[in-house]
Amino acid sequence: MWIVTRADVGRLAFGRLVRDGIVVPLLPGIALPRDIPDVPAVRRHVLGACVPVGCQATGAAALWAHGAAEAPSVIHARHRAGRHVRNWSGPLPVVFHGIGVAPPGGAVADAATASRDASRWAEPPQPADAVGPGQNGRRLAPVSRRAS
Repeated sequence: MWIVTRADVGRLAFGRLVRDGIVVPLLPGIALPRDIPDVPAVRRHVLGACVPVGCQATGAAALWAHGAAEAPSVIHARHRAGRHVRNWSGPLPVVFHGIGVAPPGGAVADAATASRDASRWAEPPQPADAVGPGQNGRRLAPVSRRAS
């Protein structure tokens, strides 16, 4: 067993293995034994296991797997248009994009495709004074009150 997951050993044992330095965390709930190096080939294998069969991890997560970005907070996955993925859970949230047939290359997109998809699906930064939706989908605006 060269990849250790929280599901394999249990939550408490996984935490203890990490605290004792026996394993090194790679993604939330996934770790490598201390003597296995964290290299792109291992990252691609781990990320490929985080998406369902027939899907392809892309975007910032795939760039991380190629060693060109920080650890992802969400996994974007490409799949064939019209395909519905149900009941999939992984160590990170997965956002599925039905954009036609995923390019060949396995469960992780190549660096060029991942870079294009990362710029396409990047989350726009929210301004500091952004106002969220209120009741019934209406936008709430700050209210200025007059001094009485």
